[in-house]
Amino acid sequence: MSRRMAIILRSIVLQNDSVTEAAKKLQIGRPGLSNVLNSKASLSIELACKIEDVYAYSALALLQKQLEYDYDVYRFEVGSVILPMKKDVQL
Repeated sequence: MSRRMAIILRSIVLQNDSVTEAAKKLQIGRPGLSNVLNSKASLSIELACKIEDVYAYSALALLQKQLEYDYDVYRFEVGSVILPMKKDVQL
């Protein structure tokens, strides 16, 4: 997970709660939440939905940010691969 994503999550989750309190509200382990908040683990769909339920922040918005980061990392690691487009494909 990106450092930027971790900052966003910390601002949502830790605005009024400690990590321990937030973990209890989200019904996950404190070490697991801490790993996500410190960029040591990626945001899961399950955790994004729990954040949405508890903190009223869009799970889809969080997951979109995570997907964009994962995509950028993948493209950086494997390089940009451009495949030729078929002539009969219409955009």
